[in-house]
Amino acid sequence: MRLSSRIELVGVGLGLVAIFSRAPTVGVGVHRLDQQSVAYLSDLGVQHVRYTLYWSLWNDPAYRQEWKRDLQRALDIGLVPLIVVHQPPFGDYQHRDLVYQSFARFMEERAAEFPAVPAWQLWNEMDEAFTDVFGAGHPEVSLRQRGQLYAEMLKLAYPAIKRGNPDALVVTGGIASPVESGFLQGLYDRNAPYDVLAIHTYGYPLALAFGQRGRAARRIMAAHGDRRPLWNTEFGLESAVIAAPPPLRPAQVDGAQLVAWKSCIEANNGTRLYDRIYGHVLAEGKDLGFSLIRVDGSTRPAYRWLRGWMRGR
Repeated sequence: MRLSSRIELVGVGLGLVAIFSRAPTVGVGVHRLDQQSVAYLSDLGVQHVRYTLYWSLWNDPAYRQEWKRDLQRALDIGLVPLIVVHQPPFGDYQHRDLVYQSFARFMEERAAEFPAVPAWQLWNEMDEAFTDVFGAGHPEVSLRQRGQLYAEMLKLAYPAIKRGNPDALVVTGGIASPVESGFLQGLYDRNAPYDVLAIHTYGYPLALAFGQRGRAARRIMAAHGDRRPLWNTEFGLESAVIAAPPPLRPAQVDGAQLVAWKSCIEANNGTRLYDRIYGHVLAEGKDLGFSLIRVDGSTRPAYRWLRGWMRGR
């Protein structure tokens, strides 16, 4: 089945929960696609990966060469990448229109250059962080207005990507702010073009935020007659849980992470609230962070559970 055909199958009978033709997809976010990372993904049995392209680094020949090599390595073993593109090389809120126009041109070129990439995610948590070109960090710009500005960018980037590769899916950046606080409504205000809506969920217990945010997004989508897919492109153990006193012992952190991943994946497999979810993250160079892999290369309990679950599907 072509990935692009999946839009015709998901979101049918939309209420609080969509009806799908098959079990929701489970993927993993990665910071690298080097040989070791790809070996871990192969061991897990995970096919779908979320990987970053930093726009600001693209003109660096060394970064560009390494990124292309790593992407090809992933494609060669059958991984299906969702590429999230963010971090503008220039500009700020005052010059946002120039950033939007340049980003659209950049995305058209990348979509044409990499036709094997089935889905592009435009920016990351753009409502609250990582960039101010949609008003983040400017208290005079409401979340709803930020959504309207993001929609203006989409009106340029969406057709540009389709010119580069008509089959590519355009995925919104993962919304990190409270779903009902206005950003998503701003997208509807301006009739934003996209193929897939994406949100992020963190919190403790994670399953609570995972379900509440997804249901809130579905309610708003249903109110607008929106039958497009809903993806959760980041969910994971809330880092604040690790830092909060009293400090957790490593075994306690491992246990909390296992519960977080297991509860969300199993719940979504039953409710089909999201038709695709990406756990965060394979490896990040910390033993007590979000990572499934420890610094020494050993695997944490959540990794071993996920491997068994993927193989048992």
